[in-house]
Order: sequence, then C-alpha cells, then structure tokens
Amino acid sequence: MAMVEEKGPAEGKACSFIEMKPFAALLERMAFYGISSNLVVYLTSKLHEGTVESSNNISNFP
Repeated sequence: MAMVEEKGPAEGKACSFIEMKPFAALLERMAFYGISSNLVVYLTSKLHEGTVESSNNISNFP
C-alpha cells in the first residue's frame, strides 16, 4: 500500500489560479467593451458629439 503525502496549505492553489486566468481575461475584455460603449453613449447624448467622432475619441485615447 502506497503512502499519500498530505499537501500543505499553499500547495495546489496555483492550479486553480491557472484555470481561472482565461475566465478572468474574458471578464476583463467584457468590462472594457461595456465601459467603452457606455462612454460612446455618454459622449453622444450629453456632450452632443457625433457617433463617429465619439468612437474615434475613444479608440484614439491612450
């Protein structure tokens, strides 16, 4: 019968972080596009810019 080593508190947690990394990247991308679309709506409705001008301002912003 083989003995099984018990893991310490820090072992095995990196694997769950690696598995969550693509999901976190997806959420980050969704948040970026959501904020940029809300900014287009704000620029067109409150600041009375055109849609082309406001989308150019967002994509040219560093």
